[in-house]
Amino acid sequence: MIDKNYASGVINKKRPKSKPDANPPWTLDQVKIVFEKAPTHIRSALGVMLATGLDPSDALELPKEAIQDGVVWDWRNKTSHEQAVPVGPLLEAIIQGIEPHEAPTLLANSRGASWTYSGVAASWHTFRQRMVEAGHPVKPLTLKALRHTLATSLREEGIDERSIADVLGQKTPAMARHYSRNAALAKKNKKTMKSILKREQALAKVVKPSPKSVKPNNQKESGE
Repeated sequence: MIDKNYASGVINKKRPKSKPDANPPWTLDQVKIVFEKAPTHIRSALGVMLATGLDPSDALELPKEAIQDGVVWDWRNKTSHEQAVPVGPLLEAIIQGIEPHEAPTLLANSRGASWTYSGVAASWHTFRQRMVEAGHPVKPLTLKALRHTLATSLREEGIDERSIADVLGQKTPAMARHYSRNAALAKKNKKTMKSILKREQALAKVVKPSPKSVKPNNQKESGE
């Protein structure tokens, strides 16, 4: 509706080095305490994001049929790049703990309907605030950071950047063609994900029990 881009030529301001990271990776202790305390529908959403490295919006839109032969197949909305993430102990435990629902998506809110991003963000904000008030160190945690958490865990295990990029569905311009759903990519990513098998097994043990939700008296979770 305008005849030119008035923002063109504006010099980007560098981010101050002293400014805290907007999406710091979660520590293992933070993941454990959140998984122990979160209501099932919130914990399931967080678990899928962490186990697959999917962006929050992609994880919420993941259809049930996306899981085939032990692999989660998905296309990133942001880049249209494919992800092929093997189902490990954590994701398997998360899937088993999802309450039955009629929504076409793998994940659903407390009403059994597909999540919206604003809905899961609001529910997470409310739950996180209660955790902070209870004295738990979770104030800086964000949904987006769960993707960073998976990448950080793989990097700490010595996995090379190209392999991590394959798991996260990231490709360089030189490799900007879509992968087909081939066994080679899935097999490669299974080998990559095995590097954090012990971590996933530890978190899966936390997920399997039915933890008590942290809800204030007379207050219900956001249904979005």
